[in-house]
Amino acid sequence: MNLLLKRSHLLQPYILFICWFLFIFLISYFKTTAFSIALVFLFMIFLPGFSLSRILKINYTNVIDRLILWLTLGLIVNLSLSLVGILLGLTISGLEILILAVLGLIFGSALILDLLRPDNQSSHFPFSFKDIFK
Repeated sequence: MNLLLKRSHLLQPYILFICWFLFIFLISYFKTTAFSIALVFLFMIFLPGFSLSRILKINYTNVIDRLILWLTLGLIVNLSLSLVGILLGLTISGLEILILAVLGLIFGSALILDLLRPDNQSSHFPFSFKDIFK
């Protein structure tokens, strides 16, 4: 618990992604709309990109650069998993299970690595709406 309190600034983006997942789950459970499909698509693209950038310690100070990096890494992961699914002859439901398992594995390993790494200020996640809309 003491480790979590010391690293609370690192947990903010992880909590954001978990809340995003819960919001998507609640929206998808009640009604499938174009908005919920778009949220699921963006979640499935940005989550692996964010996690891989945290694992590989790739950090940009500009928000737009960071979003482009997450989008690119997420597309690479999803397209690679789709290729694996094609080569293995998986159905859509099998591919969905594979993608969700890999996303969970990547996200969990990124969280654990962030908590176990020595604390340094370069891994801080500065996020401010003032910087985005400057």
